Amino acid sequence: MTDPIPSLSLDALLASRRDQEAESRFEADAGWLQGRSLFGGLQAAFLLAAMRRQLPQPAPLRSLQVSFIGPVPAGEVRIRAQLLRAGRTAAQVEGRLLDASGATLCAAIALFGPARESVVRIPPPAVPIDWPPATRPVPRVPGMTPEFLRHFHMHWLEGHPPYSGGGGTRVSLGLGFADPVAAIGEEHLLALADVIPPLGLSHLRSPTNGSSVGWMLELLEPVAADTPAQGWQFRAELQSAGHGYLSQSGVLLRPDGVPAALSRQTMVIFA
Repeated sequence: MTDPIPSLSLDALLASRRDQEAESRFEADAGWLQGRSLFGGLQAAFLLAAMRRQLPQPAPLRSLQVSFIGPVPAGEVRIRAQLLRAGRTAAQVEGRLLDASGATLCAAIALFGPARESVVRIPPPAVPIDWPPATRPVPRVPGMTPEFLRHFHMHWLEGHPPYSGGGGTRVSLGLGFADPVAAIGEEHLLALADVIPPLGLSHLRSPTNGSSVGWMLELLEPVAADTPAQGWQFRAELQSAGHGYLSQSGVLLRPDGVPAALSRQTMVIFA
């Protein structure tokens, strides 16, 4: 289908960053909207790029905690970041996405840590990557499908799509980027890990609003320079639902089946 709204790639949006002391600014177009707010994975990617500037020394991201507080409109995105503590083994940085008045719309705390020698070494085991003979590309339905999905290849491998009424508690998605990607970085992993919708929407037969309000992501290994942009999988499980809130967890798998990140989200649905 032809997109009525021109939209830049994730790489282009990250390259739009303008820095002033502790504040960074980005430009995000309406092609990255998820309802009335920018896609949460893009917000997290912006926050990470801004927070990394505060590190005394470069180090891989180990974990990220995000609170989605209010809708973030398309346009200029302001982020203020602050180094909370830098020790010999790790650094913690806070980032806040602000509106024009300075109110916080999204907040995050990131833990960065360089590799060091340890007697404990248990690498995450690879799991089989299964691609059924006939996968189901996620259709884009005007007025229903979030705009940001144009930037991803997404296939249903297991479970039921939103608003199908199929129910269930497990979903597996095949993921990749529809836009050209120069090199996969940590910001790209954040985007892939947040594409999954609230699994509770699969229990409904008509559209309703749903969103993430809290997100915890752990990166298990530093991102390799030759990591491919296609062939990823995200496997998610709905662990609890009640009173309008959902708790779901998931694992982002590299194309070789090795877990790259663990995700846990608190979500709301208004149904």
